[in-house]
Amino acid sequence: MVSSARTRAAFRGSRTSSAAAINMEPLLGSLLLVPYNFAPAGWAFCDGALQQINSNNALFALIGTTFGGDGKTTFGLPKMKGPVEGTKWIICVTNGVFPNHA
Repeated sequence: MVSSARTRAAFRGSRTSSAAAINMEPLLGSLLLVPYNFAPAGWAFCDGALQQINSNNALFALIGTTFGGDGKTTFGLPKMKGPVEGTKWIICVTNGVFPNHA
């Protein structure tokens, strides 16, 4: 069995000091299951709400009218229920990284 001190040392050695590697911004449109009753800044509840296209062009470009909306002025967010009482799904709507389309 590997000693815990050696494991910690190996873990520390694998870390990088690069700012790019530490940056943990979510991808725009990412879903996250949370146990609280508020959506953090840049996130919205997956409750089927309609969003204005002109206020969120990037997210509209990703999901379109898959979850509702008219496609001209509005689009819908997904409507998802948490699997356990007291949990909710949220979606990254702003301040996220736009996924690379390779």
